[in-house]
Amino acid sequence: MINNKTKYIKTVPEFLKWVMSLKNSEGSPSLPLHNVFYRGHASEKWSLKAGVFRGSGANEHDVFFAASNRCWSETSSFTNLEKLVYFQHYGLQTRLLDVTSNPLVALFFACQECDKEDGQVRYGFCDMGNIDVVKIIADVIFEYDLTQSYPSEYLLSSLCDKYKKNRTEIMREQLSIPYYVNAPFNSPRIVAQRGAFLMPPLLRKIHDEYLFTMDYDFDKENKRNRLFGQKNVIIKNEYKRNVLRELCIIGIDEASIFMDIPHTLSAINRDNRVIGF
Repeated sequence: MINNKTKYIKTVPEFLKWVMSLKNSEGSPSLPLHNVFYRGHASEKWSLKAGVFRGSGANEHDVFFAASNRCWSETSSFTNLEKLVYFQHYGLQTRLLDVTSNPLVALFFACQECDKEDGQVRYGFCDMGNIDVVKIIADVIFEYDLTQSYPSEYLLSSLCDKYKKNRTEIMREQLSIPYYVNAPFNSPRIVAQRGAFLMPPLLRKIHDEYLFTMDYDFDKENKRNRLFGQKNVIIKNEYKRNVLRELCIIGIDEASIFMDIPHTLSAINRDNRVIGF
């Protein structure tokens, strides 16, 4: 997304100046900076879509159910929401979209190589939302095949009974908006990346009917959800290497972000190339 609010940066200090400017952006001067989340794209052409909606054709319920069975020993004590976060963390395509509360982590991902494309950092103001509804969405994904024509009224009535909600109208509205999800800090990588997620709505209204959400682009839906701000940063491909060098100097690299031996060794290789030791 490039518009008249796009900022082009060449260095980490320029980026941090942009980050500090967000406090007074988008008509939200009262929101503290810790209420801002960020997402870095190695290509500014990438859409704001979760993995399960990126044209893989995967059945979300089947994938989630299969992952739960195959990783039973690791996740049997988890709630369905915790499973969803865990699987996303290890690369499964889910409806969660990764974001971070650390702008420098987003900048690191934006500066990765991608066919010589320019990188981009996006941001949004998070609403902590209703964690109970997020848990319900995860439960529904696990229990129901959303590609089947389940009657929405039947499902909503069942959910109201199961989760002790009073009115299907309220349940329908709550399931029709996206949510910001704070990740449980149950892995070193999530802690290091200050990880969080956005969850698309389970339902969407088309004319007068509510249907299961089978595709969701946060950019195209932004007039409804207002999650992402209009400002953004572009890092031209020729400056990515310089920005990575500066990030490495201040301790943001593969080793600090991924917290495992393969990435630690890769970071040493990168240090030798980028820093020039």
